Amino acid sequence: MQNPDKLSNNPPADSGFQRIVEANQEKVSYPQDSSVLLWINREAENYSLHWHNAVEIIMPMEGSYHVTAGKDSYPLAAGDILIIPAGELHALEAPLEGVRLILLFDLSLLSQLHHFPNLLPLLSFPLYFAAQKNDPFYETQKKLLLDIYGEYMKNDSFSEFKIYSFILQLLAEIGRNHIRQNTELPTFSPHKQLEYMNKFNIVFQFINTHYTEPITLEQAAGVACFSKYHFSRLFKQYTGTTFYDYLTFRRIRRAEELLSSSRYSIIDVALASGFSGTATFNRAFKKLKNCTPTEYCALCRSDNRADG
Repeated sequence: MQNPDKLSNNPPADSGFQRIVEANQEKVSYPQDSSVLLWINREAENYSLHWHNAVEIIMPMEGSYHVTAGKDSYPLAAGDILIIPAGELHALEAPLEGVRLILLFDLSLLSQLHHFPNLLPLLSFPLYFAAQKNDPFYETQKKLLLDIYGEYMKNDSFSEFKIYSFILQLLAEIGRNHIRQNTELPTFSPHKQLEYMNKFNIVFQFINTHYTEPITLEQAAGVACFSKYHFSRLFKQYTGTTFYDYLTFRRIRRAEELLSSSRYSIIDVALASGFSGTATFNRAFKKLKNCTPTEYCALCRSDNRADG
């Protein structure tokens, strides 16, 4: 593969690929018989709020790049890495000059892996990693992205297998880094850590299966065979959020999918997403997305492609 310095200083010719965003949704144009799309982007083109079903990873190689995702703003410098979850509403702002590596891939192909639910809380919100030389975790993430780039350029019959192996390594390192930074789990023995991770895996599977139902903290704690107090503390430390906030987030993510279609009314979306009524749904949606469901619908039905 190319030397990382050469990729940064002398990036390859642009593939000519252009993003097409219509009515707030980007339909990712994967190459034929592939679920991975990567390109070196130089276009000084902005895109206002939009979403897509792919996970997106952005790493500026030269210059800056600005991303708004949810309520947060990410001014990316060269070498910074941002992972945008599938379905996340985000906007892109490019400088007049700059080069960035952009990767999109279908995460659903990995969803059958046994411990995949453990990753869902970590991939439910944007992940930002600042460029830090001599930081082993960052250097590993950057190397894996450059390995993906090198394999993508080969474009042979086995490239996608290799690319997904790198993606799996990248996600595994994110999970391990999260555990290392966790203030509770590192104090346990490796055997106990594995036991707890397996229990959380079952909990996340339970949430993903039953989030449209009126499930409770006590039920989720029972699935893990924890007291609700022990479960609450471990859940917050593992995910960075409370059980009910995570449950609300999961419901809102489903609501976003339904609201992007004009076929459903607000009340239908609220009930289908697990909310008891529109009042609760409106409050939760506004708190998380900074707009009402009605405003989100209007946004989805407008043409949000911005001029560069």
